[in-house]
Order: sequence, then structure tokens, then C-alpha cells
Amino acid sequence: MDRADDNEGPQDAKTVGLAHVEQQMTEDIDDLKKADPGDRVDGQVQKYAAMGRVEIDEATNSRLKRLIDKRVLTIMVFTYLVQALDKGTMSFTSIMGILDYTHVSNSQVRYKITG
Repeated sequence: MDRADDNEGPQDAKTVGLAHVEQQMTEDIDDLKKADPGDRVDGQVQKYAAMGRVEIDEATNSRLKRLIDKRVLTIMVFTYLVQALDKGTMSFTSIMGILDYTHVSNSQVRYKITG
């Protein structure tokens, strides 16, 4: 047996393994194509989709809009507050000497503050 025969063994195993994976993937894709789209959706989603269009009166619509706005606005204000506190704290600590204490370069601090 020469070296060429030794190298062919593992390559053949890889080729056979790759062919098996490709065949399995092809079978899975074929199964998905044959399946009814409703089979891949859970029952709650099917029930919701079967209800059709939901009509909402103007009062309910404005109440829901205010409710969503309050929740989103609260999250946004909190996020901006935390971001401002973080930037302020980083600026203050860089003035007070954190660069020397942590051995961080000035450009790294600038990146952290703006990032």
C-alpha cells in the first residue's frame, strides 16, 4: 500500500458522509414542500388567522393607542436615562483618573463613551 491509498480512505469517508447529509437535507426539503402549510402552524395561530379582520371602534382604538404609547414611552425614557447616566459616569471617571488606574488608553475611553 502506498501513501496515495492511505489518503483516499478518509476522503472517501468524507465524501460518503457529505452525500448522506445532502440527501437527508433534500428529503427534508421535499417533505416540507409536500406538507400543508397549516401543518406547520400551531392551533392558536390558526384560530387567530381564521377570525378574519377585527373591527375596533374609535374609542377602543384611541384607548389602545394611549396604552401602547405610555408603555413604549416609559421604556424609551428609562433607556435614555440609563444611557445618560452611563455617559456622565464615564466622563466623570475619566476626569478623576480612571485612565491611570485601569491602564486604559484615551481612545478606548472615548470609544466606550460614544459606543
